[in-house]
Amino acid sequence: MATIFNLKPIDKRTRGTVLDENHQPSPPATTLVYAVDQRNAYAMLISLYSALEKSKGLASVCVLYSGHDQDRVRRLLERTCGAISVRLINAIEELRRLKGKTLPIGTIGDVAYLKFLVPEFVETPRAVFLDADTIVLSDLRDLYQQNLQGRPIGAVQDWLVPTVLCQNSPIREYLNQGDDQPYLNSGVMVMDIERIRCMDLLTAAGKYQGIKVRYSDQDLYNLLLVGNWTVVDPVWNFPIDATLVEVSRRELHGQLWSERKISHYMGTKKPWIFPFNILAANRDFVTCRQRSSLPYWIPTPFSSSSLRYYAGYVRRKFGTEF
Repeated sequence: MATIFNLKPIDKRTRGTVLDENHQPSPPATTLVYAVDQRNAYAMLISLYSALEKSKGLASVCVLYSGHDQDRVRRLLERTCGAISVRLINAIEELRRLKGKTLPIGTIGDVAYLKFLVPEFVETPRAVFLDADTIVLSDLRDLYQQNLQGRPIGAVQDWLVPTVLCQNSPIREYLNQGDDQPYLNSGVMVMDIERIRCMDLLTAAGKYQGIKVRYSDQDLYNLLLVGNWTVVDPVWNFPIDATLVEVSRRELHGQLWSERKISHYMGTKKPWIFPFNILAANRDFVTCRQRSSLPYWIPTPFSSSSLRYYAGYVRRKFGTEF
């Protein structure tokens, strides 16, 4: 069973619309969800700090965690969140159960599995999911209240893989050629928890056992939800690294740079890893880290965290995972 730490009391108002002092309906409070392991726990805390700084309506936070140093993460969460309701869920046992099913994402990592566990642990009807490598630059209430048009997920169309049948798509061979639809990026999602729970995506994923995926859970989400998700404004999931943008969309990327609402450090140039932590393009992360009260931490080239990162990069680049 998962170990659940309710670090702050859960505000029951987050379950729906509430009334203000004049008995007028007010927007529902925003629930924020992360799925992290030990490698990106620190980045998640910086991302969470940015969300707390910008989002006036943020009421609760849920962190699904697969590491063994949950005491340290819990202390830092308490320090970061203040009075915000927060739950830290150590889901190691659930991960072992899922890995026994031999899903297509089996060789990628714990975070991919944790994303599919979100409906099991989130108690509110809707939530905003963020990858750890994001920095929030605008109030998340605008994203939280997106009209999903009766669909389970709202997300940004991927900047590098625009459609499921395009040249860059890793899943094109598993779909009928008449099914060309937008391809979502799973790093930022508005999730209708009840609809996703009813769909039971993990069971549905069983028919894809043994397939070769490139973008982990993202490929699986696109296979399971092709044509059944809502496209939101691209400024809500904005890639900082322009090389991860399809050539035909780079002009749009440049035009929207100043309008970005969530910076996403996709790819391998993570702003907390040397030497990428000194790049000017990563200033959103660096300045947010400096404003936070979290312990100062930038890995050196030979720190254990950096070495683990480089080893993982080599495996992904030259190994069999892709």
